[in-house]
Amino acid sequence: MTHSLDLTADILTRKTIAADNVKQTVEVAAETVGGAGFFRGHPLERIVHDVRAFHSHPMPAWNQTELCGRIHLSLDPTG
Repeated sequence: MTHSLDLTADILTRKTIAADNVKQTVEVAAETVGGAGFFRGHPLERIVHDVRAFHSHPMPAWNQTELCGRIHLSLDPTG
């Protein structure tokens, strides 16, 4: 597989889509379990905590959107 800016944009786009869907799923699970799922020691608490940190790893969604947009418009991605 050849590395390219288009490949980078595709990977980051898919990461954001996956992270958004995982976050929605975990939020529904937490709502289903109720308040206990947010208390320390509950198995779901750690998952909720980790998933809520998705927005900053490896790149925040708003930065990823700008980067991918610049790549797809054939602009300098570091612009």
